[in-house]
Amino acid sequence: MENLDERWSDPQEADLRWIRWTGLRMDFVNAMFKAANHKSDDGSVDPMCNKKSCCADLVEIAPAIGISLFSQYEDDDDDDDAAVRSTMSYLNSRQAQPTEVMRDALSMLKYMYWGRDLSRKNPFEGYLEAPRFIGQLMSNEYFNAGWSKDQAHPRQVPSRDEYVRDFVYALASAAFPDRYLDTLYAANSDPLGSKKSEFNSVFTNLGLIPPNLTESMYEDIDLETLATRQFGTGENQWLPGASYGLEFGMTDASLAKYWETPGRWDAFEFFERSNGYSTCHGMIASTGVIFLNQQTFDEQLNDFMKVYNEIIYPILDVTPAILGVMVVMSTYRNAAYILSADESTWDEYAPTTRVLGPIPDGMGIVGVWRGYDKDRYTPRSLDDIAKMRHPVVSAAARYLKECLLLSPDGDE
Repeated sequence: MENLDERWSDPQEADLRWIRWTGLRMDFVNAMFKAANHKSDDGSVDPMCNKKSCCADLVEIAPAIGISLFSQYEDDDDDDDAAVRSTMSYLNSRQAQPTEVMRDALSMLKYMYWGRDLSRKNPFEGYLEAPRFIGQLMSNEYFNAGWSKDQAHPRQVPSRDEYVRDFVYALASAAFPDRYLDTLYAANSDPLGSKKSEFNSVFTNLGLIPPNLTESMYEDIDLETLATRQFGTGENQWLPGASYGLEFGMTDASLAKYWETPGRWDAFEFFERSNGYSTCHGMIASTGVIFLNQQTFDEQLNDFMKVYNEIIYPILDVTPAILGVMVVMSTYRNAAYILSADESTWDEYAPTTRVLGPIPDGMGIVGVWRGYDKDRYTPRSLDDIAKMRHPVVSAAARYLKECLLLSPDGDE
């Protein structure tokens, strides 16, 4: 433990949450012992914890320390006497980010809890092997000869119950350290901020720049699939992987179908696919005013994300009263184009064969900047389009210009 003088050096500014976490771990230990000594109707100690009623205190404290106690109900889930298969595991491993020591300590606590070991005279009897951390703990001077000669203890020879309780508290301190409980508390206090932090960690842990999203996207996103509810296999959903290739997102996929899908606002997906030689990344971000599909190779992803965050993110949440825009940028499909519902921005000469038609009713092509026949079409300058009064079209043009500079066309 750190020096207490340092913790109390400035009581008005000191972070005293460690006091709460100490009390929470003590409550957990007390609940463990209470569960271990729960009596059956005949007055005997139940051999195993297999009913919610056996450990009511643990059931109550479990969410506070971020663990799950029961994994399988054989009867009514709401019945306290329903037979269950008990367990003990972190509710959200991604959030907890448990270390090896944390997992080892929780594993030992789980087996002690499941087998009611704390009700036995020797709770450690019968363990043929244990995690390395447990051996290190038991061989520690405090729990070895030095413990029985504890000069701080009034009797100098603490009882067996005190010895075991100290040991279980040591396990609880290892399984639920302060930094873990701090993270858990922050998540419960600010769920949106926690979700955003977890989302960003998925990218930063891979050395990637995370995209900025709207609050609705953060709230709705699945951190395992990195997609919002608009992606799935149900009715009016886009198939997973649509961001990798729009043509794969639905039957008879088209820009019109994407734009006209009910509930497409605040849709997001990040999808990765590798062919063994290169890795391709697709991303869709769709709000009331813009539908963006970004497709790029692994080595360009961070540069593209910087451009997206700087130019597209700020206009994701602009008022839906502004006429809609669709923008597609794909390095591995050699596509770059903009569609708009503002007729004044359209280019009547733009090749429709280079967009995923049919296009939405009321929209027209602003321009195509990749994959077109250079002998038959010359697109307008993106600098000129960026000067247009339509703020989303302007942003889309600036975005495409930067992306095209990052990924020059071999024919240009």
